[in-house]
Amino acid sequence: ATSLQALADYFVKFVQAYGELGIKVEILSPQNEPGYSGTYPTCAWDPTAYANFVGKHLGPALSAANLSVKIMLGTFNGGPGDTDIVSTVMGDVTAKNYIKVLGYQWAMGGQVANSKQYGVPIWQTEHQCGNYPWETYNEEKAPNDYAYAVESWGLIRDWIKKGVTSYSTWNVVLDTIGVGIDSARAWPQNALLTVDTSAKKLIITPTYYVFRHFSQFVKPGAKVVGTTGGDAIAFKNSDGSIVTVLYNSGPEKTMIVATGGRKLQFAMPAAGWATVITR
Repeated sequence: ATSLQALADYFVKFVQAYGELGIKVEILSPQNEPGYSGTYPTCAWDPTAYANFVGKHLGPALSAANLSVKIMLGTFNGGPGDTDIVSTVMGDVTAKNYIKVLGYQWAMGGQVANSKQYGVPIWQTEHQCGNYPWETYNEEKAPNDYAYAVESWGLIRDWIKKGVTSYSTWNVVLDTIGVGIDSARAWPQNALLTVDTSAKKLIITPTYYVFRHFSQFVKPGAKVVGTTGGDAIAFKNSDGSIVTVLYNSGPEKTMIVATGGRKLQFAMPAAGWATVITR
């Protein structure tokens, strides 16, 4: 209990210190991937201990310090103990009252539907970084290629359609190698942007543009709306505008999109994306 309280006190000081610098911490995640132990820095938690920490230490400590920061339960990547931690914490009346967001990533996509029962927003908290060392991969350098952009499109589309209300990238900017922090294996990771440190040059990757199709046009508070036909997902912004993001895996073709009571026709690029906005 003494160690748990010390950790809770540390989190209070962490939030306060950033606040003194003008940086407001809005969401606090007590532990990244608490149900998983790996060869990069990890810390596995027992479900009961996690619930005890949130309900009896972290939550009360934040409240006593009059901090408005919210607690996220997560992030969870689908490790062996993840679902047990979620069910234990959300089944504990005291701990559950402090949880305002669930953070899921990687293999936890299949848990989104079931977790809606808890009545809190579910965020996708880490975009998969590709170039996986458990498959055939490049040990020397992250590809940052078109194939990863296509994979990224599928992940963003599918997670949002499952019902998450936020989607986060993992590596925004890395060098051109993309070296990770795994101590046992080389894992060069993809990013949205890379920097050639020798040439002092910023390189924009294909995946950057996939994310931009969403982030530039879909505004906070937007709602997902249904689509039929084609590989697409659509949103309705609070101002009434409808944003439809489409992917064409084949050759260039004429595309017709019916949205907002209108039919729009345009040339859809080969193996590319398009965003249509109607007001």
